[in-house]
Amino acid sequence: MRFRLSGPRLLVLPVLAVAALCMPVVGQAASAAPRHIPWGVYQPGVPAGMAPLSALESKLGANPDYVMWYAHWAGSSSAYRPSDLRAVTSRGETPVITWMSDDPSGASAFPLRQIASGVYDSYVRSWADGLRSVRHRVLLRFDHEMNGGWSQWSAGVAGQTAADFVAAWRHIHAVFAAERATNVAWVWSPNVVYGGSTPLPLLYPGDANVDMVGIDGYNFGPSDPWHTWQSFAQVFTPTIVQVQALTRRPILVTEVASATTGGDKAAWMADMFATLRRTPAITGYIWFNAVAEQDWRIDSSPATTAAFRTGLSS
Repeated sequence: MRFRLSGPRLLVLPVLAVAALCMPVVGQAASAAPRHIPWGVYQPGVPAGMAPLSALESKLGANPDYVMWYAHWAGSSSAYRPSDLRAVTSRGETPVITWMSDDPSGASAFPLRQIASGVYDSYVRSWADGLRSVRHRVLLRFDHEMNGGWSQWSAGVAGQTAADFVAAWRHIHAVFAAERATNVAWVWSPNVVYGGSTPLPLLYPGDANVDMVGIDGYNFGPSDPWHTWQSFAQVFTPTIVQVQALTRRPILVTEVASATTGGDKAAWMADMFATLRRTPAITGYIWFNAVAEQDWRIDSSPATTAAFRTGLSS
């Protein structure tokens, strides 16, 4: 599980927030006809144990298309575990692995230049060979939110640059290609843009190395001086505009959730579903269903559970 920090890293610049209010939703369809929008969830404890996910599915009356979890390159989650993949694929759900080249304890680091030079190729191959054996589509999110400044792989940390990130990404992609792990879909996943974030074009590895673009964004509400209550469109539209200027790869919202304080979370959810229905540029979404710096859970109240269930059924 990744650690999220509050602060300016998730701030959308005021001018962008205003632009999101004024501009039409990107890719807005002529009508809001219902369509199935693939959805997923990050649920703590899953996939090591599937009971928490089954409980959530019972409340919502629906099974997710995607199940996401986090794996660090060091620590207890570093080794490839086939049982994790089987737990998800046996249910007909698609694994989404957020694969992070870091040590959550901070005891060691995996410099991007060393990754690009092949120092960790034996470890990378162990994952490539393991995922290839699954014979099921797997979404792999390597070093997400790379445009922020809070991760061991971020540009500016320990002298690393955006070019170092691109080189590391391309090298790992090449190792997977050499191992013929063709069932792996590569998800390049920045955080929503904010003042001071690394420009997305500097970090993009190119369409030859990316299958999907994931975007992470949250409605933090007025939790600190840098955040206000924002609609789903206000959170994501400025970044979608920038992504669509960069690539036409499909867009998946890879982390989304709303705070419970500062506004009506159930109404926020209803608006999210309405926005998704009229935004074909977004091909799916994954809800971060955990208590972290906020209570992000779908079932944080009976009203939010009902709103999400209604959104799925519509």
